[in-house]
Formats: sequence, C-alpha cells, structure tokens
Amino acid sequence: MSEKPVLKNEKNDNPQKAQAKKILQQILDTTIDIDSIENPEKYIEGVFNAFISQTEELVKLYKEEHQLEISPDEDIRNLEDKALADVGFTGVSKTLDRILEIREIVLSKIPNIVKHYSSDIITPPDQDGGIIAGSGEGFENKKELISRFKTLLFILLADCGLKEDQIKVTIGSVDKNMMREEPYIMVEVSDLDRTVFVCDEEGNRTDIFDMKHKMCQVEGAQGLALLTKQEREEFGKMYPGSHAAIRFSPDWSDRIYNALTNDFDIKDKKPKPEKRPKTFEVLPRADKDGFYVDENGVRWGSQHGIINRILTDISRNMDFKELISKIPSIKILLGRHLVDAYNFEEVIYLMKNHPEFSAYLRKADKDGFYTDENGVRWSGVYVIGREISAGLYKNKDFKELISKISSIKIMSGSVTIDAYPFEQVKQEILNSPELSYYHDKI
Repeated sequence: MSEKPVLKNEKNDNPQKAQAKKILQQILDTTIDIDSIENPEKYIEGVFNAFISQTEELVKLYKEEHQLEISPDEDIRNLEDKALADVGFTGVSKTLDRILEIREIVLSKIPNIVKHYSSDIITPPDQDGGIIAGSGEGFENKKELISRFKTLLFILLADCGLKEDQIKVTIGSVDKNMMREEPYIMVEVSDLDRTVFVCDEEGNRTDIFDMKHKMCQVEGAQGLALLTKQEREEFGKMYPGSHAAIRFSPDWSDRIYNALTNDFDIKDKKPKPEKRPKTFEVLPRADKDGFYVDENGVRWGSQHGIINRILTDISRNMDFKELISKIPSIKILLGRHLVDAYNFEEVIYLMKNHPEFSAYLRKADKDGFYTDENGVRWSGVYVIGREISAGLYKNKDFKELISKISSIKIMSGSVTIDAYPFEQVKQEILNSPELSYYHDKI
C-alpha cells in the first residue's frame, strides 16, 4: 500500500509553522495591562522583536517549502505577505502598523505628555489619615507601587484614541506627616467629560468623576481635587451617577475603561467590568512551574522550569547551555519576564543520549540507590559497601573487583558519582575467593 502523499498546502504538518502562526494570531487578540508588566518599554520591544522573528521564521519556512531561491533583489514585503497568507493572514502591514503604534505610545507619547505640578495636596488625607505622633504608625514597611497612572494614560491613548494634548495632568504634593508617600495625580480629559484621581501607591483607590453631572461642574476639577476620600464618597452618595470609586483588582483596567466611556452604574457607583478593546499580548504565558503546554500537547519549559524539574544546578554548566541552544525555542511570558522556552521532551531526549548529562536524569533515592527502567538498582562504592559490611569499600580486593564492572553516572544529592549494579556486585563478591570473608554477609 502506498503512503498518503504529504501536500505542500497542508497547514498542520510543520510544528514550527503552527507555533509561529499561533503567536501571530494572538497579536491584537488580547489586552496589554501595563500595571502587570514590570518594564513595559522592554516588553513592547520584546513583542516587536517577537513579531519580526516569527514573520522571518514563516518566510524561511515558506522558502523551504516552495523551494525558492534567495535573491537580493526580491521584494521582502511581498514575500512576507505571501508567507503570512500561506498560514491565513492577509498581510503584514496592518498588524505591524498596530504594533508600531503601541510601541510609539509606550516609548514616546506617554513620556511626552506635559505634566503640571501643584503645591496643593490632591486628595488630602481624612482627619485620621495622617501620622499620629507617638503611635508608631508612620514606621510601617514601604508599600508596593503599581503603575496605575501609566496604565491610565495607555488606556486613554491606545484604547480611547486620544492625543497627548487632549490629556491634562497635574501632580499633587505630599506632606511628610502623611501616611501616603506617593502623590495623587489629577488627569483631566475634557473630550470624555472625565476627571480622574489616581495614585500608584498600593491601597489607594482611583476616583473618576463625570464632568457632565451638574454638581461636578459646580465643584469643578480643582474643587474635586481638594476633597478627601471620605468626602468624595459622601459626594457620590448625595449625587448619584457623579462618581465612581475603583479599587485595584485583576479587572481594574477594564473597569477604568468602562468608567471613562460609559455612564456610571447608579446602583453601586462601580462600572461593570466590561472588556476593553483588544490590543495584543503576543506570547503564551507559562504556569507557576515555568511550563507552557501548546494546543498539540507539547510542553515548553523555560530554563528555570526545566532546571527545577530536573532538580539540579545544571544551568551553570556551559556545555548544557550550548546543548539547549541547539533546540528550537519559542518566547513565553514567565511572570513579568520574556524568556526562551524549549521543548521539554527534546531536552530530556538529548540529555539521555549525552555521556555527561544523562547522569542528571538518574537520581539516587534517600538510601543512595538509582533504579533504572529494567529494575536494576545502581549505587556508588560507599553505599554498596555500607549495605554489605562496614569498611568493605576500603578493601583493596573489593576496589580491584569493582573496577572491572561497567558503571554509569548517577546523581547522589548534588554530586555526580560512578554507580554499579548492586546485584551483579554481590554475585561477583560471592565468586571471589579473596573476598570470602564477606560471603556470609550477603
């Protein structure tokens, strides 16, 4: 029976192509939350580079698949469009332009927004919100900072489509006698009829006022800025629909976007957490153990995840780094960091067939023995001697005998040792007249 021919246009026959396609499909398909990214500038650069590298990968595979010659005069953009069309994309321009737009927002527009500084304390503390002399409350640990302000600007620019000059920013002052060490920032967005008060220090909610509301217009942005948190709550209760208090949560960005673009929910003053428009999150995310499983069931491990699974410090070995560098990798998000991930089964396969690294996969148990797939128990000279008779491992005849037996490398604790098949060693001792003293101990 003849084999089924493999068609060139069959899309699932190449795992590298499938993975590159998946990564590119995720662009513009999920949201970026700057508050959850430690270094947004570096992250966006990583996304941009990932998009380019995956496009280049598809171009390379397209050339190989269609046996195209590399020509210095070829139209690379046209070739990119063909390679992307081959996996279901209509072209690279629109997607790349969106990435460049987001890149410009993060790297240029947000830093260039004009910031005004006020000598007033925006959102002054309530009467019980300062440091009480002698109470010790002013000596608490420094609170975590969350990039709410930068995220708010990102939402206004990327999701609401505003220009930098449509956003007015005023940064308030902080008094040394206040519990809060970071200032509240007032962001006025007249095109959306919103005034927002945001603080990056944890434990401080975000207040948004609807400036279409008559009483907000009476107070004005400057008057609202001088209200305490408690006074703002009372203001919102007195004038339903005027105010939304948004505390930090996993859906904070969605609730902020909804409060900026929709009327407030008068019942509870909290906007419903509707999803923001999609920007992109180009990369798959690792689980807490540092692994990501793709749609084909392939487990991709970060170096951190692989090392923890193998339970050694093999990552310090330069030869191992060279070995792992030969394995195709993808980019994944590990926590807040962009890292390379490797096919875990390929890593294990290469290690099993490597004379040095195979030892790292053979771990002795708490008694000092490693049992292989055939049920053979292996251990080092010291453990074997201990199991048979104290001091045996020092015997000259025993050392000579065991030196003639084939050994393997195993991990005993964090040390690589020579290990021998325990049952074979015992049989060789029984066959040795020089070691007859130990026969009755076996």
